[in-house]
Amino acid sequence: MKALASFVMRGRFQALMVTVAGAGSLLFCWISAAVLALVTLRKGVGQGAWLLAWAVLPAGALLYAYGDSGPLTLLLGTTVLAVVLRQSVNLPLAVLACVPVGVVTGLGIAAFGGEYLDQIVTVFGEFLATMEQQLSQGGTQVVLARPDARQVAGMLGAGTAVSSVLCLLLARYWQAALYNPGGFGQEFRALYYPPMITAGLALGAIALAGMGPQYRTR
Repeated sequence: MKALASFVMRGRFQALMVTVAGAGSLLFCWISAAVLALVTLRKGVGQGAWLLAWAVLPAGALLYAYGDSGPLTLLLGTTVLAVVLRQSVNLPLAVLACVPVGVVTGLGIAAFGGEYLDQIVTVFGEFLATMEQQLSQGGTQVVLARPDARQVAGMLGAGTAVSSVLCLLLARYWQAALYNPGGFGQEFRALYYPPMITAGLALGAIALAGMGPQYRTR
């Protein structure tokens, strides 16, 4: 992986080639997101934005053709976190920024991903129906709760937030491996949140869960 990061940092064309190649792929979009973050961290927000503008083309084409917003939201979410880290030089703050990224992503998918969400809900329903049949073979009827579209949108938003953090950490690791060996380990071990922030996040989760079953994952 370090060799890939070294190749990407040789020039604009190399970074563009790797980013665009993975941006339209469900399997490799995480590599494009990490490259975007690395370029943003090392060369600045302007260079990262230029690269993002090209990466949006294949990711947007995938969204248009199949309705899958995953690669596009991952690219955007990771870039946002990278910009926060670049401007603040504060890894805990950048990781914490995944919370609004996940919320905005979930709300966006809930608002505009109707048909796509319906397909996922159907797939979930078929899978759970199969699981029910297998679990009920002993004579006891088993009924598993089905997630609705709102819950699926929330799970997709949360997945984007977590994936964006992982891509950011990979980019930070690459940056340290190339330019500051050992620096990532020190920074990662120092990652810490005060009890007030942790308590605030926990209370927010409890408040959402208290709003009704549609705001919980079952």
